[in-house]
Amino acid sequence: MTRQAGLEPLIWIYTRTTRLMFKQFSVVGLRTIANYMVWRIIQNRARNLNQTFQDIIGEYNKVMYGQNSQEARWKSCMGYTILQLGQAVGSLYVRQAFDEAAKGTALDMIHGIRDAFAQILLEEEWMDESTRKKAKEKSDYMQEWIGYADNILDQENLNDLYSDVEVNSTEYFRNVLGNLHRWGTGDLGLLRLPYNKNGWSDPPTTVNAAYSFLLNNIQFPAGIFQPPFYQKDQPRSMNYGGIGVVIGHEITHGFDDQGSRYDKDGNLRNWWDTSILENFHNKSQCIVDQYGNFQVPDVGLTVNGLNTLGENIADNGGLKQSFRAYRKWVAEVGHEEPLLPGVNFTHNQLFFLNFAQVWCDKEKPEALISLINTDPHSPAQFRVIGTLQNSKDFAETFQCRPGTFMNPAKKCSVW
Repeated sequence: MTRQAGLEPLIWIYTRTTRLMFKQFSVVGLRTIANYMVWRIIQNRARNLNQTFQDIIGEYNKVMYGQNSQEARWKSCMGYTILQLGQAVGSLYVRQAFDEAAKGTALDMIHGIRDAFAQILLEEEWMDESTRKKAKEKSDYMQEWIGYADNILDQENLNDLYSDVEVNSTEYFRNVLGNLHRWGTGDLGLLRLPYNKNGWSDPPTTVNAAYSFLLNNIQFPAGIFQPPFYQKDQPRSMNYGGIGVVIGHEITHGFDDQGSRYDKDGNLRNWWDTSILENFHNKSQCIVDQYGNFQVPDVGLTVNGLNTLGENIADNGGLKQSFRAYRKWVAEVGHEEPLLPGVNFTHNQLFFLNFAQVWCDKEKPEALISLINTDPHSPAQFRVIGTLQNSKDFAETFQCRPGTFMNPAKKCSVW
């Protein structure tokens, strides 16, 4: 937080990025900065223009990301509609496609995984009791939002929410500019107002999950409750390996390199003892070094262990918590689930297999280079490899010999 005489205090979050940006500004000059700003406007709005511009974007994406085909018109239109009218589209989606039973299942899993995290807190020898108590308080204060906000099923509420939307059936680009103006004025209107603690980060159709530093809550939109993350009729082992790991991942974000800077009420405040914070940084450095040594095939680059630290901490913590919660669920039920016919895997193995399946993908070299340079997540294959290398449960389940690639002697763990 910074304060200047006569000015209101400001919270400066992205300090490193901002410093680098201003350093670059001092080198390139005002003309280049102005040209860059105009370019960014063109780059973002060209997608809303005619086919000539779509073709130019296609060539750009081919060079930058290795994309050889343009996105289908229906898909881009759907994406834009969700972006602008996310709650209205989400209302239609949850009415027609969301299984309400998933809410109850997810809530049971969340409670079990939160209990697992609380148990892990008790086991961490690098923490003192004072810091452990504060971490437990933050974990206990954490709220969970599942599926969607109830008010999106209220038609009158939706009408009020979009009452200022104007649509012209013959002037698409004018509609785009109008939407930009609406978004901009809406955001500026929130300046100096109390933070809205009831707002979701994403619309219900989103296939993702989130942790909010400011709200200290975990959010799971309706869209993520589908394979491979979740399926009502598949074994619990696979659901814990899918959505369960995601739940643990989001919980852990409250205690990663960024989330650990916020207290239980979402305030940017240091609640760590100095020596314990040093222990945290030392354990985090192990993960930085581990992932920083991963060589990415085909592009001659390594994973940026520092930029991906928060996500890697969350991946490792989420897997550990979810597996514990699954084994506790089995113990409470009193027996293992029936084996899947025709599949020669135990349910412990299915847990890890579904975790890996979630991140199974194939990226082109151009896309990988962009991802490594800009994405806070590690490339998908290393989200799997790095996390499983650190998992004693994985090594025991698949009987990996000590000292092998997937069961190294040195394992990294924060939570």
